[in-house]
Amino acid sequence: MYRIFMLLIVIALNQNLLAQSECVEADASVWENTWTSCEVGINPNDMRGVGYWVMYRFENPVNLSNTHIWNSNAQGETEKGFKEVIFDYSLDGQSWTTLDTVLFPQATGEAVYGGFEGPDFGGVEAQYVLLTALSNHGDADCYGIAEVKFNLLPKTIERADEEEDEEEGDCTSPEYNIVMHLNAFEVLLFWKEVEDVEEYVVYLRAEGQDEIQEFYTKESELFIGDLEPETTYEYAILALCGEGESEVEELLSFTTMSESDECTAPQRSGAFLSEENLAVVTWNEVPNAEAYQIRLRAANTLFWRTYGTEENWIEFEDLELETEYVYQIKTLCEATWTTYSEAFYFETWEEESDGDSLELAEFNQLNIFPNPARTQVSLTYKSVTTESIDIELRNIMGQLIWVKERKAEKGQNQYNFDLNNITTGVYTLSIRLEEGLLSRRLVIVNK
Repeated sequence: MYRIFMLLIVIALNQNLLAQSECVEADASVWENTWTSCEVGINPNDMRGVGYWVMYRFENPVNLSNTHIWNSNAQGETEKGFKEVIFDYSLDGQSWTTLDTVLFPQATGEAVYGGFEGPDFGGVEAQYVLLTALSNHGDADCYGIAEVKFNLLPKTIERADEEEDEEEGDCTSPEYNIVMHLNAFEVLLFWKEVEDVEEYVVYLRAEGQDEIQEFYTKESELFIGDLEPETTYEYAILALCGEGESEVEELLSFTTMSESDECTAPQRSGAFLSEENLAVVTWNEVPNAEAYQIRLRAANTLFWRTYGTEENWIEFEDLELETEYVYQIKTLCEATWTTYSEAFYFETWEEESDGDSLELAEFNQLNIFPNPARTQVSLTYKSVTTESIDIELRNIMGQLIWVKERKAEKGQNQYNFDLNNITTGVYTLSIRLEEGLLSRRLVIVNK
């Protein structure tokens, strides 16, 4: 039996115990006593302002399913009970996703009170659940709620010998899943390539819907179009290997952007880790944007580094390995800056050895820009001598797209390449030398 213990409930004033509740013992349940509040507070979700709310924090992220709720049932105080309630959930307590707005029935005030069925979270992963009361059942001064029971989905994978299995080359689940929002209708999904994979399958459904779409790809990225704006989608990625398939360790989700011509801070952003200590951050293009300002810091520090760009992407170099970073973005329109966006996060990889490429940075330098690129990309290469070089573009599976022969002079060289006929995806742009291969990962977004 899985048992999760509640660590924190915010705004728990004047607690009143429920007279008597009809409780059904179940696995994976969370219980708390009645609380009543007669003072408003600042909501953890900035969109909710000031009001009456209660926030639950679990010890670890969990996959939530259905709920059962007991409204305020203390004798003579049922009018304090929540009525119209917004349910939000979050993994970090800062970025919130709205589940639903629910009408709570008034409690009976009787000694035996069975409560009512609450909303079904559908397996979403969360560590925080926030209930914001928009109204109650008539009390002019105070709001209250008795108990909430959260049922959790069982863990699909519990392997004590996981490390041993991985050493034997078993098919593992894809990691470092990134969503790049192109617009309100289209996204790109990226994930880290699984060793010895034959194919990936991506399952997708709109939150709360039963219909599931299946997408198959041999590459560690997938373009998805024809999405509905302002809609939350749930997805899972499986790796298919010769010995079988990986299991779904977690249900992922993203929410599409809204259609808007207003100048706002970017709504969606993602970070693509093109190397161990290098991240390419992209965000949705804001209409009429003149420039963007990005501030970045390691999550364990308070010191921001600020960057500017006119593109809807930026490359961060020389990042610390195995470090979580937080960043925010604001937009310049008509000489006026918006406020900063919500906080976005990414985590750099663990250090890995790469036996396919030589460490030639001491002798040669290779850079590409812009990245992501649309119709054209430029490659700069600093050579220590005059030489002939081959420049290769390969897809994520290593298949050769084209090869160009060029002459490199001693010192800095620049080459420009047209990308109009290249489909959207993740590629590797390389220079092949006698000593080995110099490579950079390139993201192409070609509408």
